Amino acid sequence: MEQAILNEFIKVLIKSYPDLLLEVQESGQVNAFIQGKLEAIQPVVESLRNAGQPKYIIEELALDHLISTVGPSRYDYIVEVLEADFAELYSDMQGSGVFTYEAIGILLKVTHVFDELAFNEGNKDDRLLRYAIIGAIQEFISTLKSEAVDGI
Repeated sequence: MEQAILNEFIKVLIKSYPDLLLEVQESGQVNAFIQGKLEAIQPVVESLRNAGQPKYIIEELALDHLISTVGPSRYDYIVEVLEADFAELYSDMQGSGVFTYEAIGILLKVTHVFDELAFNEGNKDDRLLRYAIIGAIQEFISTLKSEAVDGI
């Protein structure tokens, strides 16, 4: 059962947290990260087993618990902002074939905003956060454009 939960968690990480996976991989801590997550869900799984919950409920609740330990997805947030507020850039990125890579690159350039505003489940819908992220993305795009012009 734990393996099924872990497999689903890895699917979620690949889809919504590729930046986190990249960070863990670059630090050489993939096995430690996964082992830590498995250990973190053991009490949840045991408690639910002892309560007589069916396997599918245990798996769903344990997966929810694992996802809650990594917080809301900054990657998903960036993708949503790009799609809604930078439609042309989003479309270009989709057509480039390296969307995830480019989105992670943008995310890394605006991570300081997420950190400064303490991005979490409670403020992910905050307009100030959204405007700050939009501004940081616009600044990043402007920097890229000016570097391109300077390089000509």
